[in-house]
Amino acid sequence: MLTAFSYYDPEEENRIQQGMKNTAFFEREREIAHGFAASHQGLWRGTCPACGQEAAWPIFERDGVAYERCRECGSLFAAVKDADVVAYFAQEDLRALRCSDEYQENSTESRSRRWDDILAWLGFRAFRYLGHNEGLSVVDYGNRWQGFVGRIRSANFCGSYFTRDSLLAGDERPAAGSVDIVLAMNYLERLTQPEQFFAEAEELLSAKGLLVFSIKAGNGFDILKLRGNNPNLLPYEHNFLPSRVGIEKLLERMGFELLEYTTPGTFDLNYVISNEDKLGEHDYFTRYFLDHATPNAKAEFQRFLQRSGMSSYAQLIARKKVRP
Repeated sequence: MLTAFSYYDPEEENRIQQGMKNTAFFEREREIAHGFAASHQGLWRGTCPACGQEAAWPIFERDGVAYERCRECGSLFAAVKDADVVAYFAQEDLRALRCSDEYQENSTESRSRRWDDILAWLGFRAFRYLGHNEGLSVVDYGNRWQGFVGRIRSANFCGSYFTRDSLLAGDERPAAGSVDIVLAMNYLERLTQPEQFFAEAEELLSAKGLLVFSIKAGNGFDILKLRGNNPNLLPYEHNFLPSRVGIEKLLERMGFELLEYTTPGTFDLNYVISNEDKLGEHDYFTRYFLDHATPNAKAEFQRFLQRSGMSSYAQLIARKKVRP
């Protein structure tokens, strides 16, 4: 398992967080999500999309949308209708916002450092697991950032590049068994039936191909602390938040071997600090910690979340199981 993390000091992390999240664009996205949720009725799902068990109960609401928690694996999922999720992403105002030059330029400016870190990490892991990192075939799911697309295309490891379910280009489907890497960064959380994605990924990948993805983790610190008061959780945008146990069960069921599960997230504590007034009424320990811990103690706590797999941002690498 990968154990090296990038950790920024609190002052630097606050600056990055402001650049990535607290913008007029994110506020507009949040308004669109809130308005859509207010005009659509949810649907009790009951069956966990991660482990498949019919053992769930509502844990919180966000903008009137109920989130359920699986009693078996601890994964979270939104009680929404599949057709409504499709309609949400098809909204013209949302698509126009995300395709605008201003949105794309702002995203490139604020996220470039993170993208470069991800691609450097990916090139290294590709060499480790595939034995080489040049001329690889990459299928990229759900990428809505032109700057990130450009960086992947020009990465040293990328030979051919295809997009799927993207705002920026039409779907491209390479031949079955021909793909070295299926990439899905910040994509799976929008899904209501993730099995369909994993089945397609398994079909596209070569015998030693890698599935690389990131996702909001349902067992993450700020997710469970803030629950329905988490301003970064958008109904219809974030529908599937699996726990580590849940994603392991799902991968196993869909024919994958998990190679790495890491949580290199650095925003968890800052999110909670920024929303301390939204903590549960009786969450005395967290309030005491936030009010009295030194900056060094807070930085060490964030490192603890990273190393323990308890950050709400998870990066995973899986490989197709060898068939007999």
